[in-house]
Amino acid sequence: MGSQTIVAPRKPAGADFLLKAACILAVAAGTIWALLPSHRTATGVRTPAARDKKMPDFSLPSLGGGRWKLSDHRGQVILVNFWATWCPPCREETPGLIRVSRTLAGQPFQIAGIAMDDDGATSAAPFARRYGIPYPVLLPTAQFALSEAIDSLPTSLLVDRQGRIAKVYVGEADEAVVLRDARILLAEKPQSK
Repeated sequence: MGSQTIVAPRKPAGADFLLKAACILAVAAGTIWALLPSHRTATGVRTPAARDKKMPDFSLPSLGGGRWKLSDHRGQVILVNFWATWCPPCREETPGLIRVSRTLAGQPFQIAGIAMDDDGATSAAPFARRYGIPYPVLLPTAQFALSEAIDSLPTSLLVDRQGRIAKVYVGEADEAVVLRDARILLAEKPQSK
């Protein structure tokens, strides 16, 4: 009796290639889908017990004149937004922040925009006029140490009524997420001092 070699039927060469290509495309599509800002899941604000960092008090000149001081707004929810006119994501998020400011008008909420342009009011003033920014635009001074802690623009810090940092947004802040997070903080029962 002679030995027989059994040969498994071969898949056409193109079938392996197509299967591998389909897998790679599926992984790539899933990665791109997850990276799109509109499809990221955002975590909410820190719970009051987890808010261990107090926002350092500061006082800066305002584009509209006078000075704006954080501690003067204790009892309000504040979004401190670090931005610059030359920053494309900053320009993209500005209309949404304006809408958030207008939506929450009349409530204990305020946005304070800190313009990080090197030339200060020279760039910030025309930008604020063009966009119709209704909230204070602040101009950092050389002594403003907090600006050194900001690694990228835009960066926004959401501060609760007790002056504690409840959430940090690095990159373009999504209007709907900021509005949701601000409403969560506004609904919290104010704590006595």
